[in-house]
Amino acid sequence: MTLDADAIADLYDRHARTLLAFLARRAADPEVAVDLLAETFAAAFKDRRRFRGDDPLPWLYGIARHQLSGYFRRGRVERRALERLGVQRRELTEAEYDRIEELAGLGGEVSAALASLSPEQQDAVRALRSSTEEPEHA
Repeated sequence: MTLDADAIADLYDRHARTLLAFLARRAADPEVAVDLLAETFAAAFKDRRRFRGDDPLPWLYGIARHQLSGYFRRGRVERRALERLGVQRRELTEAEYDRIEELAGLGGEVSAALASLSPEQQDAVRALRSSTEEPEHA
C-alpha cells in the first residue's frame, strides 16, 4: 500500500481524534497533545513514501510515540528557549481544553481526584494551576 497526500488526509480524518486522546493521556497537557498531533501528521506526510505494509495505523502510532518521546527528551530546555525568543503558540480555548481532556478520559478522573481532596487542598491545586498558566496579553 502506498500513501499519497490524500491517504494521509484520510488517516487524519479517521484517526486524529483517537491519536489526540492517546497523546493527551501521555503528555498530560492538552496543548502539548495538539502540538504533538500536528507533528505526528507532518512527519507522516514527510515520510509517507517510506511506509511499507497494509495497515498504516500502527505506523502512525509509532510516529506519535516517537514525537512524544522527543517532546519529553527536549523538555523544558526547548520551551524556555522559545519563551526567550518570544515565540508563542495559540492558546487553547477553555472549550477546546475541556474537549481534549474529555477525549483523553482525563476530565472525569481529574474531577474525581480533586473531589477527594479537602477544600483547602482543592484550593491549593486550583491556585497552583492558575499560577502556572500564562497571563493573558492585553
